[in-house]
Amino acid sequence: MVVVAKLKAGQSVMINGAAGGVGQAAVAIAQTMGAVVSVRVGPSSIAEMAKREFASVVDYSQPIPARLHHSFDVVLDCHGGLTAREERSLIKSGGVAVDIVPTLSNMRRAILSSRHRLVRAAPSQDILRKVTDLASSGKLLIPVNRTSSLSEAISLIKDLETGKRGPGKAVIVLD
Repeated sequence: MVVVAKLKAGQSVMINGAAGGVGQAAVAIAQTMGAVVSVRVGPSSIAEMAKREFASVVDYSQPIPARLHHSFDVVLDCHGGLTAREERSLIKSGGVAVDIVPTLSNMRRAILSSRHRLVRAAPSQDILRKVTDLASSGKLLIPVNRTSSLSEAISLIKDLETGKRGPGKAVIVLD
């Protein structure tokens, strides 16, 4: 998102799917860079996200409020749930929509529109070093909900696969 959208301090960012794994990292990175962040999450995440400092917290099971139309420099869809129309309604003139889900529709939009980008995983050493530096300095804060030893990892993974999740990440700690 940072490189593809050319994110800068002070820009407004909407992160769709902000409570998920990629979304949580995107939120932390955008906030660290000085962006003004709004989030769109599922109904079960609204209360938790409302406790944090976001410009707006929106329920993705509801229509996008008109007050947010044409409000964002960057819209990042980590969930894959935004339609082309919704993305266009959110971005400002000159803004960009970024998707991480490589659907045919997203690929087509990325080819045909200068306002749409599709991110693919191609981390460079430089980018990974910057993320590591943020984490080491305590500036990249991603909530941890549950930790498990390696010997208990199968149980943790089964819980995650059956939908037993909480806010934050699950971490497996090597014994």
